Amino acid sequence: MKSPKVKQLLLEELKKKPVVEAACLKVGISRTTFYEWKCKDKKFSEAVDMALQFGEAFICDVAEMQLFNMIKKEDYRAIAL
Repeated sequence: MKSPKVKQLLLEELKKKPVVEAACLKVGISRTTFYEWKCKDKKFSEAVDMALQFGEAFICDVAEMQLFNMIKKEDYRAIAL
């Protein structure tokens, strides 16, 4: 695969799960390669930062939804949170 395609796949993975190691494993590159790309390519670096922010917001939304569902079921552990 060419690096632009891999970079795009990597950004999509980071949006789903904002963990660099996991995203790198999924697309078949090393963390070293990831950080080299991030240092050398300003546009990619900015896109990575945005993808990570999106991914973190997504994870927070999922966690909040799970918490709300537990509260609806009157799970007192969830209500205490």
